[in-house]
Amino acid sequence: LNEYLDLRQKDSLLYKEQSIFDKNKLNDSQKSTQRTLSLSRVNHTVVRKFPGPAGLLFKDNDECEQRDRNYVDESNKNISTIVCSQNTKNLFHTGAWQLMMDDMPSNCELFNIANIKDKAIEFSKILKKIPYLAGIIEYINYKPNNPHIIIKDLSGQIDACIHHTICKIYPNMLGTNTVILLKDVRLIVTSKKYVCIIISIKNLVSIYSDHLRLVQTNLL
Repeated sequence: LNEYLDLRQKDSLLYKEQSIFDKNKLNDSQKSTQRTLSLSRVNHTVVRKFPGPAGLLFKDNDECEQRDRNYVDESNKNISTIVCSQNTKNLFHTGAWQLMMDDMPSNCELFNIANIKDKAIEFSKILKKIPYLAGIIEYINYKPNNPHIIIKDLSGQIDACIHHTICKIYPNMLGTNTVILLKDVRLIVTSKKYVCIIISIKNLVSIYSDHLRLVQTNLL
């Protein structure tokens, strides 16, 4: 019996020692795992390029730089759009355009360029001529005998051919950003649906700069 008790006591002591050992081993394993996870989190988040806080950089630094560049590009586009819209608004609500609108008879209505181009074939057959049309000269080429210009309004732009007599009678009056008011303008539509207007001295009503009326004919 005594021997049995001694053996049980020894077994109990061995069991306790084994439990303590296993517990310590488990604690060590948990601590090691925690250290590994902690290091993984740090390594995943930042990389120290050089000592000190300034050396902490994002691991995906290139991606961050690309996002920054994309943000700047998008911001510049938005700014350009705002500036362009503001300039366009000013162009058609002040200066030469406003002077022209002030001269327009109240019973007359301007045809917009987009509508003319969309219904060019119909207009060329029915109307033959556009009653009233105005535009800002966006481009002018004096090289041909009959200068070629592009005029625009808020809806769009259209090509035009000016008879050379206008340039002779009113030299230096036509230029970019001047406004031209026309009456009974001929519309040309080719087989390939190219649309163009023909401007003669009989169609010219007036020409405007930002500050004054440059030309006035008996049509005004």
